[in-house]
Amino acid sequence: MIWPPLEGRALLNEALSSSTSVSSSLGHGAWLLTTTDGWRLHTPAVFADMDSARDAVIAWAAAHARLSSWISARRCVLVADDDEIGWRLWQLVAPAPTLWSRVSSALLTRDAIVITAAVEDVIAACDVVDGSWRESPFALPCTLETVGVDGFFVALMPEVERLTSETSDRRGRLVRQLVRLLRSTLGSDAELYLPLLE
Repeated sequence: MIWPPLEGRALLNEALSSSTSVSSSLGHGAWLLTTTDGWRLHTPAVFADMDSARDAVIAWAAAHARLSSWISARRCVLVADDDEIGWRLWQLVAPAPTLWSRVSSALLTRDAIVITAAVEDVIAACDVVDGSWRESPFALPCTLETVGVDGFFVALMPEVERLTSETSDRRGRLVRQLVRLLRSTLGSDAELYLPLLE
């Protein structure tokens, strides 16, 4: 079982035809697989029977549907048979550039024009997040690593039971993280870019 049915299968085929992957055990039966192309496959739970697994996929698909205006589009959820232990719930997310990668790559250049453009891009995305994410029915994790350059959530979706409606100062959190990144990389030169954050 996969959601969305057609696009999900296409995404899964694309991810599985990707280059090599690295798997990491997260404990309690959870695994994360990351390909060298940036695809992420996460399995947080195993179910003893297909009915329970199907219910979990339906719940996760419903959460994805409710958040479709705030999350990246190239993702799917599915159930796969694990011969040894039962049925695994999987989430697949396609690679997407994050605010962190945008700034980090710019910082490597040490070029003031490139860094300024990257910081301005991040601030623009912060404004999108601050404006649109407040309408989201759930509070998605909001960091430079989870927000895409287009202002969408591009990370793995939290498990359904961990989604809350709690609100917070998302823009402030992103800006504070950006300041820490600039200062840790540039030292005192970071002060040149701080006025852009106001």
